[in-house]
Amino acid sequence: MSRETHNPGLKPVTVLLRQFQSAMRQAMEEPLQDAGLTAAQANVLTELAYGPPRSNAELARVHFVTPQTMVEILASLERRGLISRMSQPEGGRAMLAELTKEGGGKVLAVHLAMRQVEERLLNALSKEDLAHLRRLLEDCVAVLEKHEPPPA
Repeated sequence: MSRETHNPGLKPVTVLLRQFQSAMRQAMEEPLQDAGLTAAQANVLTELAYGPPRSNAELARVHFVTPQTMVEILASLERRGLISRMSQPEGGRAMLAELTKEGGGKVLAVHLAMRQVEERLLNALSKEDLAHLRRLLEDCVAVLEKHEPPPA
């Protein structure tokens, strides 16, 4: 269907958010490459920096990848000494991943890359617009995390 014959009006917000996420990921590629990381690896390191040790399955869910893909990401980070994996205290087969000291250093490199991209983005927004955007995003996250059905 061509654009001329199908004009649905405004793009759905979910489509805009996906496009934004894709553009952010592309913008992060070069600075992350300078740090020797892929976007997926950087995301995992950041997740581990701000939370408790996580299992492969938990990390896969958070990052919208298959458990098999996450196994590969974690294995590459472990080989490089950026994470360590340990058995859960309760037993079971799941191994919990956590940052090593070297991994913490890489998180600093990720933050520098993020700051470069954020500066580009934020230059386009006023302080008021940025504060409003933050509030809106926080509100959206809070609503979605409640898992309540939408009002009728």
